[in-house]
Amino acid sequence: MKLIKEIEIRYFRSIYNLKIKNIEDCIVFSGKNDSGKSNILKALNLFFNNNTDWNTEIDFYSDFNYYRLSQVREESVKGKQFIQIAITFRRGNAYQNTLPETFTIRKQWDRYSKLPKVTDNLENLLEKGKIKSNKINIIRRSLTGYLNRINFEYVPAIKDNKLFNHVLSLLQKDIISISLKKGQKIDEDILSVSNKFQTNVEELSDEFKKSTNINTKIGLPVNPSELFQVLTVSTDYGGSSNYNVPINNRGDGIRLRYLPSLYHFLAQHHNGYYIVGYEEPENSMEYNLSTQMAKDFQLTYSKKSQILITSHSSAFFFNYSGNSALYRVFKEEDITKALKLEISEDSLQLEDD
Repeated sequence: MKLIKEIEIRYFRSIYNLKIKNIEDCIVFSGKNDSGKSNILKALNLFFNNNTDWNTEIDFYSDFNYYRLSQVREESVKGKQFIQIAITFRRGNAYQNTLPETFTIRKQWDRYSKLPKVTDNLENLLEKGKIKSNKINIIRRSLTGYLNRINFEYVPAIKDNKLFNHVLSLLQKDIISISLKKGQKIDEDILSVSNKFQTNVEELSDEFKKSTNINTKIGLPVNPSELFQVLTVSTDYGGSSNYNVPINNRGDGIRLRYLPSLYHFLAQHHNGYYIVGYEEPENSMEYNLSTQMAKDFQLTYSKKSQILITSHSSAFFFNYSGNSALYRVFKEEDITKALKLEISEDSLQLEDD
């Protein structure tokens, strides 16, 4: 799903000025350690969630580009210290009468505030006749509605239980209203509710079974006081459906493979759009599982959400065509740059990281 068309990042961490154009449904950023791959995903997290690292607010003096800081000091340029991220969106089929086909939102942070200044190019596009509606107040309401429907999720390389529980809470929030009948008393028949919930998420269990050959069961806690805290996920162990193991007690590779399945399910059923940035999703996975996951990202998951990935694994260096693309991320004089690679399977000879 192509929501983001272009990204421009200025003065964020190792990125001085980076433009990435014509972004596809599925993008993979490859590069050496410390080349700045993750900073691209973190810049997006800053734009959408006002966080840099996962669940971490911006710290301007730590996140401002060092090279730009030295320029400002040497040139004695006042008021030029800022971090700026601009995203050009594709409207898609929504808001056809009140939004242009593509438009740009720019956010700028300075050292005095953790909240950004937000600007756009809608009035300019309106003057050029790129929008059917001529009422700027209606256009801006449509913009707010469009942006509120976008959910950007940043999935860091180190994926602890807090992240896993966060995703489960998103699942619960979206599905619980389907599972509970309006006005039903929870303490009356919690087993009925749990069974109904299980029916509604069978699709997710089937997808994970297909990708890992492991049966799973998602259920509500049996204690009514814990019902709205967090979902439980159990897996069959040893091929026996009578022996269930919580997924948090399985190996990291199996547990972390479940995250893309969860996000895919959310993207399919959420009344909005998902963009997910995965940092090294292959961590703790054996090669065959990583290879299957890479194919799922490209051929299945990216149909319902836009996916951006950083990776060191050759499992992700497949034949890029159609809805996907591969970028090589590198540094020149400590500045992060990215180059789109035009490759085929025969030319996938990337250097080891």
